Amino acid sequence: MLATPEAQCQGPQTFDLALGNATATDADLARRAAAFRTPPRAWQLRPGTTGEPSPGTIRADGALLTALKPAENRGGVILRLGNPTPAACEARLTTPTGALLLPVRLDEQPTGQQVVLQVAGESTWQLAPFGRLTLRISRRDRG
Repeated sequence: MLATPEAQCQGPQTFDLALGNATATDADLARRAAAFRTPPRAWQLRPGTTGEPSPGTIRADGALLTALKPAENRGGVILRLGNPTPAACEARLTTPTGALLLPVRLDEQPTGQQVVLQVAGESTWQLAPFGRLTLRISRRDRG
């Protein structure tokens, strides 16, 4: 046996354990695991601001939200959704009415797919097993 001085985990150790429901779907377990690993954090931007949702709220259901960030060119926001399961799924996306949704690659360049104008504020997107979807969400130009 090879001697490994000081390689043992000596001293007190602490661990976090989360138990899941055996009847939960793979997508539910992935969502719960992500929430367990990275709990939500909130910071007050300036005194007197409220936490009420604005008409510009974005919501994703049916898929795992992996990123929501400003676009590199500041032309809207980038939304990334993932399907952590071995089965295809349908993501339901709610965005402000009149928003333009443009499928883009990870480098934020258009994929060539058609732009979707959110008239009703809700759309559905198909995600392949273990698939990803990246969208640029911007306001419709007023002309």
